[in-house]
Amino acid sequence: FKQIKITGDYGLASNVEGKSYIEAAGTKNYSASEAHENQMMIAESDIWAAGVVVIEYITGIHPFEGATQNETIANIKSGKSKPLPSYIQGYFKDILLSMIEKDATKRPSAKDLLDTDLMKSRALIENLKIQK
Repeated sequence: FKQIKITGDYGLASNVEGKSYIEAAGTKNYSASEAHENQMMIAESDIWAAGVVVIEYITGIHPFEGATQNETIANIKSGKSKPLPSYIQGYFKDILLSMIEKDATKRPSAKDLLDTDLMKSRALIENLKIQK
């Protein structure tokens, strides 16, 4: 595995006066459906955004991408994502799809994600490297 670090301020470092909540809190294409519909973000919104970023990194395509930004936002609001490529399979596919679930109450928490076998096995590998 190659380590990749993703850092960003998601627009929070800008002047927010006169902006909508989504414009103030982040990029529209990376704001979950609840941000577009209710002008609110919750912890699960971050899980959704992380899922989108991971999928986009792996595939090169935003999972809700439309022909226009308005179409992308409509896809986000309806939960209509593109099918994941066949090379994303099994447990990893299930995790990613759960992260971009439209219903925020059905998304995993950060603790749930850290408790997955995938993350635990990665942590074990890192610990073994450190001990060498």
